[in-house]
Amino acid sequence: MSAELTFNEAIHQDTEGLRLDYTTGLATVLAANIDAAITSRASAADLATAQIDLTAIKAAVDTEVAAILADTGELQADFVDGGRLDLIIDAILADTAALDARVPTDPADQSLVEAKVDTAVVDLKGASNKDLSQVFDLVNGASNPFRKTVFGTVTGAPVAYVDAAWVTIYTSAILTKDTELTGIIITNSGALTAPVYRITDGTSKVFPYGASIGVRSAKLDELQFPARFPDGSQFVIQVNCTAANTRTATLTELDTIEHG
Repeated sequence: MSAELTFNEAIHQDTEGLRLDYTTGLATVLAANIDAAITSRASAADLATAQIDLTAIKAAVDTEVAAILADTGELQADFVDGGRLDLIIDAILADTAALDARVPTDPADQSLVEAKVDTAVVDLKGASNKDLSQVFDLVNGASNPFRKTVFGTVTGAPVAYVDAAWVTIYTSAILTKDTELTGIIITNSGALTAPVYRITDGTSKVFPYGASIGVRSAKLDELQFPARFPDGSQFVIQVNCTAANTRTATLTELDTIEHG
């Protein structure tokens, strides 16, 4: 019995010692954690500084918001009916409507554009080189001393036809530049039988390619063949008909282009 009590007392003492050690250690740890937490908390001065910073931020935000509201108000005034931007948009819409009226609704329908192009082509075809020279002058400058191409027009006097014979109605001077003949108008004084003309170099060479061309009295004949004569040469224009009937031929217009 005495031995059992001694053993129990020993166990009790050991258990109590462990409890005291655990309690003391836990209290120490808790105290240290509480001290660290208290130390990490901001001081009253830190809180005052933070409050000042928040006040500055709020003031900056208020300024920005006020500016945004002012801009929004200005835009609202511009967009109302009759406002500045509203009038600009109305003008754009009006212009767009005008374009819609002039452009085919079908994107594949180019009839309006084609009609304009066809008209322009007809106008160009109907113009003599003398007329086109005005376009050239606008591009190249009529007073440009370095201009390499010059448009010109020559005319002649009435010359009587001779039955079935070539008659010269114009002979050029000796050319000082390479010269190209591009259009010709010959005017007859009356009806003739099969009147034709040709252009020669004054010897045996005939343009175009040894052939002759029917005279369309008083109408421009655009020369669709190479009729170019070099510097130092000259050219001759002749007419012919089956029955002259005392008619005359006059070189009303000969369009030339001088190169070089």
